[in-house]
Amino acid sequence: MGKSHTLNDEVVSDTFIIFTPHRREAIMSSPAPPESGPSVLKNFFRISAIPRASGNEERIAEWMVAWAREQGFDPSQDRAGNIVVRVPATPGCESLAPIILQSHLDMVCEKSQDSSHDFTSDPICPLVEGDWLRGDGTTLGADNGIGMAIGMALAEDHSLRRPALELLFTVEEETGLSGAQNLDAAMLRGRTLINIDSEEEGVLVVGCAGGENARIDLPMTREDTPASHPLYRLVVSGLRGGHSGMNIGEKRGNANKIIAGILDSLMSDIPLRLVTLEGGSRSNVIPRDAVAIFTLPPDTVEKVQQLIKGMTKTVKEEFSAMEKKLSITLTPGAFPTAFEKAFSAADSRRCIGLLTGLPHGVHCWSEELDGVVETSNNLAIVRSGEETVNILCFQRSSKMTELQSLTSSIGLLAERYGARFHRDGLYPGWQPRLDSPLLAHCRGVFKNLFSREAKVTMTHGGLECGILGQKLPGLEMISLGPTIENAHSPQERVHIASVEATYRFLKALLASFAS
Repeated sequence: MGKSHTLNDEVVSDTFIIFTPHRREAIMSSPAPPESGPSVLKNFFRISAIPRASGNEERIAEWMVAWAREQGFDPSQDRAGNIVVRVPATPGCESLAPIILQSHLDMVCEKSQDSSHDFTSDPICPLVEGDWLRGDGTTLGADNGIGMAIGMALAEDHSLRRPALELLFTVEEETGLSGAQNLDAAMLRGRTLINIDSEEEGVLVVGCAGGENARIDLPMTREDTPASHPLYRLVVSGLRGGHSGMNIGEKRGNANKIIAGILDSLMSDIPLRLVTLEGGSRSNVIPRDAVAIFTLPPDTVEKVQQLIKGMTKTVKEEFSAMEKKLSITLTPGAFPTAFEKAFSAADSRRCIGLLTGLPHGVHCWSEELDGVVETSNNLAIVRSGEETVNILCFQRSSKMTELQSLTSSIGLLAERYGARFHRDGLYPGWQPRLDSPLLAHCRGVFKNLFSREAKVTMTHGGLECGILGQKLPGLEMISLGPTIENAHSPQERVHIASVEATYRFLKALLASFAS
């Protein structure tokens, strides 16, 4: 990236101009997009102004269709809501097969505890922080708004000699890849697909994990509690969270596991009874916060306070390298509005026993690729109802037999605790083809452009490529993208220079198909 400097409320570089608000009142509305320079970040700022949570993509879809028509392109939309924008080849390239550039319309909506952001109506406000772009206490949506913006910019670039493009924008990628699963494949003619949804510049991704949900419903019985038994509220918060595929191998803390471990230790000495246990937000997000409300015999309060103080020190030491803001607090509580009774002592023990027994994190590492997770589980969500505790786990694996085996073992454990279990949301992985002509071609273009080798790997995150490969026989695929850190968390950020590098590479790659 070129040299940067600040001018009033602008951050200016040789490549991009980015407007960033410095006053609090300015942050409450979407910052103005840059009006000059390449259109990647201009497009990203405009995309960021439109709410686009998974399942709420109607407005961004309407905007995308309008943009396509304004550019003179040919948009179409299937019943699932997926969009294909057909962009004509440049003169002299009409006979070449079209290239599919694929990204997804939706984003994961997570925010910090002190944020008042409303993802159904408020714009995301990208802010510049050094060489990075981040959100204002929320997920930034660079996953996958930057991919969308890059595809749009390539279509708008009239200096580029290239084949026809098919910009494929899918819906509900973040909640089970259902857009890709329900795609009307007849909308697409291309058989070369570039997925712009990876998160490390200079890396060519050639495979990904498949995934499956494990849903557990644990029947529970509520009983009256003695009036003399006080209620307490235990909160685990301040964890980094993150992407349950990309970050699962980093030993980040899981609030559900931490709070279950603390409660399990207490229950060995104290006959506490759970009222509610809540933690996590989405299947593909490592839980950052969890809250338990429980009753205590009055003569045990001081002992519990001392035990939790000691356990807090132990937990913080365990996660000291990764979780600098971990907080564990115990305060007086009260019955939530929805409940007037606590779970029985036996059911409370059964619930915590199940949660401590459920796995979280890496199940096994790949034997073929160093540093790549093969199979994992995210103990994602815990919710308390009147008569049940509902638990959602999300398993990933690059080997479908291992995925199904892990899910089955979770089911067996759940059933041993008397829970109901079912599995859903299965989607396939994408098996790497290291002899792919497309991969060889991309590596050659990358080396010619940057005078270095691109890294080739597979990701433990879920990509739509596995599904799209089944829907479009003969499809050759590659996945790439700029450097994004802490996706699926309020700490999400994208490296600005890597956006430029990714854009430059894709320009060179598209031009190479026409040479």
